[in-house]
Amino acid sequence: MLKIQEFDPKYLTNIIEIIKDVGIYDETWDSEENILSMVKNNKESIFLALIDSEVAGLIQIVPYGQKVSWFFRLIVKKNFRRKGVASLLLKKAESIQRKNLKKEVGLYVSLGNQKLIDFYKKRGYKTSNRQWLYMWKKI
Repeated sequence: MLKIQEFDPKYLTNIIEIIKDVGIYDETWDSEENILSMVKNNKESIFLALIDSEVAGLIQIVPYGQKVSWFFRLIVKKNFRRKGVASLLLKKAESIQRKNLKKEVGLYVSLGNQKLIDFYKKRGYKTSNRQWLYMWKKI
């Protein structure tokens, strides 16, 4: 049975494993300390999809002022894909943002990932048609 719920610390190791499995793990952004601090600051910053008590996927939400939020991660484990998990996580995250009076949500998608672009477009997301490069610096 598929269930969407707020973050629970007992699943922290599973969350990190899922992020590593898809190849986007970052030792700073995805550290236990950083994930726990996100949830401490905002209990609605991470939602989990559970299937029979196993973490099937997650979405991370980062508020950006009063009117906007970013969906930082939407990840589904490979063996749970194409079962509606991502769609339910996205709907839950959008619902929470509406409840919090946000006017817009945004996210980044790699230009090379047409499958993911199509996934979001099918759900009403628009694209800027610009190529963006994410940049960062360790401080």
